[in-house]
Amino acid sequence: MQGTGAFSRRRALGAITVGLNFGTRDLCQQQASRVRWHDHACFLLGFLLAFVGPACGSAELPAKECDDGDERCACFSNGTCQNGLECRSGLCVAPDTTSTGGSGGVPAAECGVGDQGCECYSNGTCNQSLECLSGLCVDPGATGGGDDGSGGGGGDGGGAVEHGACFPADECFAPGKTGSWAGAECIAVADNKGHNHAQLRVSQLLFQSPAVMTQPFMQTTVVTENITPTRQNQACRQMGTNRFNILFDFDFQRMEMKQGTAIPQALLDHEIGQGTCWADYTGANPADLKSKIVPSVAPFTFDASTGRFEATFATMNLPIYVADTEDDFALFPLRELVVSGTLSAGNSCIGKYRADDLSPPSCAPDAYGPSWEDAGRYVGYITVADADTVDVSSLGFSLCTLLSGDSVKWKNQERDIGRCINSRGYQENGNRMPEGDWCSVSNSADANACGGVWDAWLLDTTFAASGVRIDGRCPTGG
Repeated sequence: MQGTGAFSRRRALGAITVGLNFGTRDLCQQQASRVRWHDHACFLLGFLLAFVGPACGSAELPAKECDDGDERCACFSNGTCQNGLECRSGLCVAPDTTSTGGSGGVPAAECGVGDQGCECYSNGTCNQSLECLSGLCVDPGATGGGDDGSGGGGGDGGGAVEHGACFPADECFAPGKTGSWAGAECIAVADNKGHNHAQLRVSQLLFQSPAVMTQPFMQTTVVTENITPTRQNQACRQMGTNRFNILFDFDFQRMEMKQGTAIPQALLDHEIGQGTCWADYTGANPADLKSKIVPSVAPFTFDASTGRFEATFATMNLPIYVADTEDDFALFPLRELVVSGTLSAGNSCIGKYRADDLSPPSCAPDAYGPSWEDAGRYVGYITVADADTVDVSSLGFSLCTLLSGDSVKWKNQERDIGRCINSRGYQENGNRMPEGDWCSVSNSADANACGGVWDAWLLDTTFAASGVRIDGRCPTGG
């Protein structure tokens, strides 16, 4: 199972080049064009360019592919376009061009040829009742209405209001369900209503802390691209790698929450719509880092009237997979992790998909806006000492070195895996480890309980999740 080509490569390139000066940016673009973004080589290259050396500067948003209001590009937010163009299906098109002509905008590789908001067929036709204008398939009847569902053209309230240009097709939901089903709001592929167990998979994870994880390359390319599923049906609007899978199982009889991860979906023989599984390496060789990947269980509270839940895990090991293999991941050893949020009616969603706020035809998330409205939160911490024992094999150094934000200063000269201890930063700091932003003793930002030195990094994220079927323990490894 592979990610989507052109779209994914552009997204990776945009993320890699964030924070670079112009001279280094050119080099990055040349190198990134030679690798596919879903290879771990892109992870390594992007990290090195974004976080290592004096070329690093301030972060900036990646450029949009074309300007709003231009032909074949997104309409303005008020549902209008540049002179002579009309807003159809959230895109600016010339009303009198019925051929496949036109240039610019988003190429056909990003969505199905003939579908709404996508390239026309070579003979100038489209699927169903769509019309080919400016080389794009659009609704022939609807004019005005921005891609975010806002009012009619000219701001006078006239014209039809268009909703859901990015809403997934019915076949993207749980079997037999349609867009009117409550679980469709989060693209749930399993219906939890009426079951004693509610099983979900995290669809979006937005980092607030540690600081390194909020950087555009780490958040967009390492986390978002890998946590987004891969669906062969592009009408499902999910074009990620499906490598990073965080799973929930709410047991409403025992009132226990099970949290863990799955292996990359490409290692299974089906898409996420047919289910996933628990990555569980119980009994593995303790010398193997994978032996730490085991689901965790904790009691949880639940308010049936509001859907609010909360659980606290004393420890949890969270692997972020960066390649389609069981062995290439960054393990986050979390402590005192509080998991909270709100389950929807029917228990199939935590948060929802923001279909009306995304821009067709790609309907893809970017630095200007996420795909999901989060309704869950993780808060915990990673001690500096724990982080220095965890290897990030793709980078050749420890998690401590990664989270320090300066892999030159905080990487010692060990042959296999560089660590914070005995690094240049360690020696310059009076033989002390890098300082985090959290105190593990008081579990707060008050460093007094830790001798005036923060000995941990706070982990704070928001998340959304969707119903999924979990079919026991994954069949590989362990």
